[in-house]
Amino acid sequence: MVQVGDLTLDITEQNRAVERVLATIDNPRHRYLLQVYLRHR
Repeated sequence: MVQVGDLTLDITEQNRAVERVLATIDNPRHRYLLQVYLRHR
């Protein structure tokens, strides 16, 4: 976790958010872009 002022940022939550969106996407191009993003992270 990263502390920025009074804010604590947990980057692992971002992966979970992208995975939740990925489960709802039907467009193959959008799915591919999200999968590549997750792999890159």
